[in-house]
Amino acid sequence: MAENEIPCRWCGKPIIFIRTEAGRLMPCDAMPQPYWPTDSSGILVYQRDGSCVRGTLRGHDSACAGYGYIPHWASCTNKPRKRAERRPSPARLALREQIAREREAREEREAREAEKRAAAERLREAEERQTRLF
Repeated sequence: MAENEIPCRWCGKPIIFIRTEAGRLMPCDAMPQPYWPTDSSGILVYQRDGSCVRGTLRGHDSACAGYGYIPHWASCTNKPRKRAERRPSPARLALREQIAREREAREEREAREAEKRAAAERLREAEERQTRLF
């Protein structure tokens, strides 16, 4: 793998990220593919500079427009089918664990406070009973 390539987290194939003209990162297959331009149908083919054109991956050799990078989700062999099946990122897992710890600490604090209130109420009732006796 080249230094700017990373493996896909689902299928392990090498991918690169190309910054689009809109400023977003597009995961693309690391190997450039020959493409032939089309008018309205076909897939988006990205260039290293972030520009993209519509094209097809089949055509006559003499009409080849050049080489470009295909978005990786078109060729990923092990991608999850539904959003719920996706593996959360390590940052999201750490955030979930922190939220769970904070929730548990809050519940323990609330339980201690409720116990203190109940003990105070019992003490007040006992003092009240004792006051009525004397």
